[in-house]
Amino acid sequence: MTPHKVNRHDTIGVMPNQPKTPMKSFRISEDLYRSALSKAKSEGKSLTDVVREALEHYISS
Repeated sequence: MTPHKVNRHDTIGVMPNQPKTPMKSFRISEDLYRSALSKAKSEGKSLTDVVREALEHYISS
């Protein structure tokens, strides 16, 4: 299986895990998006990692 190419605001490259984890979308303000992306990068994380962790915490509480 050939990896899919992506080209979004925060990611340009190959996503080798496709199609194991399907893409989802949601609306978010630009200010919140930029702040979250900046903080995630400063922590060495992707925004996907941050959202996944937050959702895991949300459903487990």
